[in-house]
Amino acid sequence: MRNHTFIKPVIILIYVLLFSTVNLFAQQVAFKKMFPDEGFGAAASATQDPKGTMWFTTGNSLVSYNGYTLTYYKHEVINPNSLGGTRVEIVHADKEGTIWIGFMGDGLDRFDPSTGSFTHYRYNPKDSGSIASDFVASLLEDRDGNFWVGTHHGLDKMDKKTGRFTHFAHKNNEAQSLSNNQVRVLYQDREGTLWIGTGNPWLPALVRNTSTDEAGAEGEGGLNKMDIKTGKFTRYLSDPKNPNTLTDNKVRAILEDKAGNFWVGTGGDGLHIMDRKTGSFQRFTYDPLHPEKLSRSPLNKSWAPDHITFITQDATGAIWIGTYDDGISRYDEQTKTIKHYITRDSASGFNGAVEGVFGHCISRDGILWITCLSGNIYTINPNSVKIPYTKQGVSPSAFFADNDNSLYMGANGLIKKNLTNGSIKKFPFKDYINHFAKDNNNNLWIAGYGSGVYKLNLATDSLTSYHHINGTKNSLVNDTVIAVYVDGEQQIWIGTINGLDRLDPKTGLFRHFQHDENDSTSIHSDNILCFMQDKNKNLWIGYNNQIGVDRMDINTGKCKNYLRGETAILAITESNDGTVWVGNPGGLFKYDAKRDNFISVINPLTGRYFPVILSITEDNEKKLWLQSTTGLIKFNDKNQELSVYGKNAGVDPAAFNSFAGYKDGSGRLYFGDSAGYYSFYPKDIEIKSSPPEITFTSFSLGKEEVKAGPNSLLATEIWKTKAINLTYNQNIFSFEFTPVDYNDPLENKSLYKLENYDNDWRIATNPAKAYYFNIPPGKYIFHVKAANSFGVWSEKSIAITITPPWWQTWWAYTIYGLCLIALIITIDRLLRKRIIARERERTREKDLAQAKEMEKAYHELRNTQTQLIQSEKMASLGELTAGIAHEIQNPLNFVNNFSEVNKELLLELNEEIDKGNFEDVKAIAKNVIDNEEKINHHGKRADAIVKGML
Repeated sequence: MRNHTFIKPVIILIYVLLFSTVNLFAQQVAFKKMFPDEGFGAAASATQDPKGTMWFTTGNSLVSYNGYTLTYYKHEVINPNSLGGTRVEIVHADKEGTIWIGFMGDGLDRFDPSTGSFTHYRYNPKDSGSIASDFVASLLEDRDGNFWVGTHHGLDKMDKKTGRFTHFAHKNNEAQSLSNNQVRVLYQDREGTLWIGTGNPWLPALVRNTSTDEAGAEGEGGLNKMDIKTGKFTRYLSDPKNPNTLTDNKVRAILEDKAGNFWVGTGGDGLHIMDRKTGSFQRFTYDPLHPEKLSRSPLNKSWAPDHITFITQDATGAIWIGTYDDGISRYDEQTKTIKHYITRDSASGFNGAVEGVFGHCISRDGILWITCLSGNIYTINPNSVKIPYTKQGVSPSAFFADNDNSLYMGANGLIKKNLTNGSIKKFPFKDYINHFAKDNNNNLWIAGYGSGVYKLNLATDSLTSYHHINGTKNSLVNDTVIAVYVDGEQQIWIGTINGLDRLDPKTGLFRHFQHDENDSTSIHSDNILCFMQDKNKNLWIGYNNQIGVDRMDINTGKCKNYLRGETAILAITESNDGTVWVGNPGGLFKYDAKRDNFISVINPLTGRYFPVILSITEDNEKKLWLQSTTGLIKFNDKNQELSVYGKNAGVDPAAFNSFAGYKDGSGRLYFGDSAGYYSFYPKDIEIKSSPPEITFTSFSLGKEEVKAGPNSLLATEIWKTKAINLTYNQNIFSFEFTPVDYNDPLENKSLYKLENYDNDWRIATNPAKAYYFNIPPGKYIFHVKAANSFGVWSEKSIAITITPPWWQTWWAYTIYGLCLIALIITIDRLLRKRIIARERERTREKDLAQAKEMEKAYHELRNTQTQLIQSEKMASLGELTAGIAHEIQNPLNFVNNFSEVNKELLLELNEEIDKGNFEDVKAIAKNVIDNEEKINHHGKRADAIVKGML
């Protein structure tokens, strides 16, 4: 939050401003006298070069002017590279920016501003290719690049490469030669035809001592049309017997206007329009009975050589006619009327009778420059805007325009003005009035400073007052009323120095809102300056004494405070898009609903905060009009366009009143000041200014300026350069640049920025110099943008490439990359070899260990094998033995069994013998015999098996 000190209370400020004055607006041409303290000699000629610089011939000097500084070039006897003479007559800037200077007696000079060198061309009687005369009066570069020089010895065509001249002169008895050798003006029309005006208005013959034959058969002059291809001329001369010819043969002014009219100005009362098809002329002579009709200014008979010195057309289409002895005239083709500026005009600041109007130039910003042999140079801006002003004799801070063409003004009292007849009605009202507010019942509510609030019935002009009544709770809280406002519910809000009141007009009762230190949601001050209700029906309240702004919910009366610390809030308004704007001595503020806070608005013209804002009014085109201490500011927030109407528009911002901005129902704006008011429709004062030109005037590396040349960084001059290539060690550089707009050069603003380096725009002085140090290699764009005094912007840029050192170039990085790859490969291979060797060693060791293990295992296996073989043998033997045993076992089992059976049978046989059972004994004995045979049989078998095993 920025803090500001409001030096005086608003009301005191208003009373102080009451005693200021302002000039009454007048619809007239404004002549601005340039360089009043320079003491120029005879200012004969002016031109503008491609860079925008103005050049003048002033007596014995050549002078350049870029809007900020004057540079003089003079003849120095001991310096051959200085200006070539002292009687400087004519100056011309060609398409390349070369300056050509013609002298009265010293020939022709060529000046290169980039090198500061002069080249001299002089008449040499021994050289037929030299210039025809050292008396040079006119210069012209035609559309094909041919360079023509008008001298006092004919017309020359110059080859600028060789410096040689081709001559075209008057020749007796050759009707198709030049009519007169004293060439005074050269002009090329749209069809490419070259016209030559000849004749010296002061002398009938040449300035130098030549014969009449050299001057011309007529010895006077005439108008000539040249066929450039053949070198033949068609003459147009005055014939006293033919009113359709020239009035006089001294021709110095030619113009083809935008409509194709071909104007010719001669000596005497000689204003003409020529029909180029028929060769006839229409004369426009001065008529004293109708001075408003087209003509040159009335001829001063006491000075015979008076003549028309130039004819030109400005950006508005007006025709200007300059004369040597009788001032200048402006012809309005729309109204078909002419205005002559001859004698001293205090309003325009021009005294044509003594100036000796001689030359002119229209610069590319539309300004008309007039050079005078008195030494003065004047400018006229045909596109300048003058805001209508009404001097009222009062200091209004409040306005209301009624539908019956009445304007109510609040000042030190109440005034009703009839806008039709200008009549004034004053009300018996002694207090100073700051605010008006109209309700839906055709009542105008008035804030009276000191005596309460008033209701004016607009139909009857009757007043009803509301005052503070001691002891009455529902009366006005204080009679010192600063502001009044009618909300959407037709409730009347009244701001005083002792709190806020809301009046219900139906009951006449007041509700008080006052600051409560114990309640943070109460209003934050009792010293109120202004109100505004937004679309959401919040009431915004502006305070004095650094309290800021409150947003009040009118249903609950609860407030939230913003901008605390800012000085007196002088203006609050809501634009059509719903944005809330606040103005005060700290500038302009904009409410950001997303952040729920105010942001300070930057003036796009200056890059800084806005000046003191006294009132804010939105016009029908949704533009904000800010009444400020620098003038009326028209501001378009969407595209950041800004125009300033200050002293150049006839506005005296020092006399403005606070709160004094108003828009009536028709869209007309009113702004009050200490002695009256400005009123206008915005569309009527639109600025038609062209954007300023931006010229790069120099480029330096370090402290050394870089000049254009074959071996230079700059192939062409810096003002023509589109791109600059630098090396890595050329990274300290600077630019000089100038915004060119001559309406009010000191009010031109410049900003610059190096894209890809600067984050923000930098503010520059004019003329400006931008320095950059140690800029790293890369691609950049140097931007300059400038605004003229009307707030019209332009931009220009130069691309800058800083190449890196060879070790930082792409091919170096490629090499680095390849080397890195090779290194990686090499390292990889080395690592791989080491890894492979290590793996081999590990494998060998492993293999050796395995071999040892294998050998051990082999021995163990051999032992095991031996043991296994032995075991197998034993097992085989066992198996064999087992087999043998098994094979033997069966017969043996039979043997054993039968033996056991026989043993039992023998025992049984004995028992049967004892019993005497012989039959049984015989049977048993037989069984024993059978068994015995079986025993023998199985015994033999077992024996055979054993033998077979072995």
